[in-house]
Amino acid sequence: MAVYPKESAAFLQRALASLAEQTLAAAEVLIVKDGPLGSDLEATIADAAKILPIRTVQLARHSGLGLALQAGVPECRYEFIARMDSDDICAPDRFQKQVSYLLQHPEVDVLGGAIAEFEADGTPLLAVRRLARGGSTLRDAAKRRNPMNHMTVMFRKSAVLAAGNYQPVAGFEDYFLWARMLLAGSVFANLDDVLVYARCGNGMQARRGGWDYAREEIRFEYRLRKIGFLSWRECLANIFMRIPLRLAPTSFRVGFYRRILRHRPETSM
Repeated sequence: MAVYPKESAAFLQRALASLAEQTLAAAEVLIVKDGPLGSDLEATIADAAKILPIRTVQLARHSGLGLALQAGVPECRYEFIARMDSDDICAPDRFQKQVSYLLQHPEVDVLGGAIAEFEADGTPLLAVRRLARGGSTLRDAAKRRNPMNHMTVMFRKSAVLAAGNYQPVAGFEDYFLWARMLLAGSVFANLDDVLVYARCGNGMQARRGGWDYAREEIRFEYRLRKIGFLSWRECLANIFMRIPLRLAPTSFRVGFYRRILRHRPETSM
């Protein structure tokens, strides 16, 4: 988990509490402090360390998610690494389900699952995002959109490091890693189960729109073409399909994601 200085202490506390509630406890919880955090966040981490096996890595200044995760992965002591964001909530059986699956499927390097989106604790779930389960369906889908819900993944440390670890590609740190791993022959899979409750009432969709984000997405698509993950046709098709959505009003983008790319939630938190 990477924590940056502007994170909410209350959100972080709830995220860490969900780790203490796991049916299969983590052997360690590694927190990368992405710059000086301030007293509230430091106190939250210190309190959680009383019940969780927390270790920390301190970055001198705020460097962004890519560099924070790049610093964190080599510091993890175990082969199975679970990712999560500092404002989300893990389902209680998340680790148990993922470890069991990876032990039964040694060929799988990255395992994700579904997310259920919510705006605030105690509110109804808004939508569920499920992705391709695996095989050629997942590999083909990865040509068009991110094939994993990043905050749900559990991966093998050795496979991530062999592919070059996370890189500082703003907004696309995880997708760029998956592309390189798929090119290297890594095997990916997703569970249908909701593994993480993702907090989306924090301006997430607003940040994923506008001219600046559109330009970054165009650069990223060209980057996928440069490493050979996309053909020129696939690259240009993605740009023409995605950029209008980035430039559309936020309300339209939110509605599109929830109606077209999400499912109705079957359960509550």
